[in-house]
Amino acid sequence: MAQPIIHDDSALIQSFPIPINPTALTYKATKRIKEIATPREKGVGESDLKENPFSISPNALKARTTARIKELAEPKEYENAHIRENPFAISPAALKAKASPRIIELAKPKGSS
Repeated sequence: MAQPIIHDDSALIQSFPIPINPTALTYKATKRIKEIATPREKGVGESDLKENPFSISPNALKARTTARIKELAEPKEYENAHIRENPFAISPAALKAKASPRIIELAKPKGSS
């Protein structure tokens, strides 16, 4: 059986604190970077919340359904193909089957020859 590969994780472990590049410490942010970093201000009228989140829009109340929409709204009826009249009946094909020499060999217990 295949064995798991053992990796050397010692190269991945770094000492703390992690060394910081000196140029990163002396970096001056540009005007555009500062502009992007500030959060966007929302207008007075803008709001993410509706007054009543459960209200129905007037256009939705006026909508008329078509025959096709009504047809699609109905749940699909499935026929259960797993139920048989006699679940214990043996199929005619199984009664006529002949075991091949390989099937007979595989059917024998491991200890016998």
